[in-house]
Amino acid sequence: VAHEQLRRLAQLWLVLAALYRNLVSGKKLAQRELWYRLKPLGIFTSPQQVYDRVSESGAIIAEWTGKACPREALGVIAAPRGSMTGTVSLATPDGPRQLDDAVYAIPGDPEECSRLRFASSRARYVVVVEKDTVFTRLLDDRFTRLLPCLLITACGYPSLAVRALVQHVVKALALPCVVLTDYNPHGMALMLCYKHGSATFAMDGYCCPELKWVGLHTADVQLLETPTAETPGRSVLAATSFQPYSDRDGAIVDGLLRNPVVANNEQLRYEAEAMRADRRKLELEALHALGPEFFAYYLRDKIISSCA
Repeated sequence: VAHEQLRRLAQLWLVLAALYRNLVSGKKLAQRELWYRLKPLGIFTSPQQVYDRVSESGAIIAEWTGKACPREALGVIAAPRGSMTGTVSLATPDGPRQLDDAVYAIPGDPEECSRLRFASSRARYVVVVEKDTVFTRLLDDRFTRLLPCLLITACGYPSLAVRALVQHVVKALALPCVVLTDYNPHGMALMLCYKHGSATFAMDGYCCPELKWVGLHTADVQLLETPTAETPGRSVLAATSFQPYSDRDGAIVDGLLRNPVVANNEQLRYEAEAMRADRRKLELEALHALGPEFFAYYLRDKIISSCA
């Protein structure tokens, strides 16, 4: 144990020294780049150890100063991860850049995201989707023409930069913001990260408290399983559309129910308990089986009704 503690302390000092040299140079670097710089020293066995020491560095500085110290304050940024499109025009040094069906790669620097300026906007909503596959499908379906909006994805769990972007565009454009996730505990945890921030970076301040979670909810699943006149005698969604719960899903939902944000919110507590009782998962992609245009129109109607 003592050996591991000494190793961890040595790792922390090496990371602090590397961060100091980088800050003095006035440059920024990605976490992955920092890993490759420190890897030859032989004291780090994985990139995650470097990332953990960066987080600890920020936490130590925050504790001593009483002020937030996110990664970007240490000169560390994430690699680009996330996409944005929509009925907006970005203000760039070369003139307005109309997005529409074009995709803007979200930079890994939260500060750069917060400096983004818009030349014009016809968007009525900011729509965040969990995965790149859903983003791409909505792009192919020309969803932003069906519902004028800004469409954003972090391609999974949101980085600091993507959360900074969502926070910035909601304030800059004064638009309502919604998030759409899979029907599973991970989707609910992802929504909470956008809405309340990350537990890992509790002082980063990148969150969107006014964000609305539009699904998938338990009621959505029940509705999509209800037989209709067009599908007599069978469910709208086949049983094969669902995936079974795993032990990890159970651990995530138990953690959610211990989270005060969920425990003290009747709707969120109900959703978490219903997921645990149902013991099934449903990915958004499964809704594509209900028809080529079903998903886009279903999402449009959900957003409009949720923000009415």
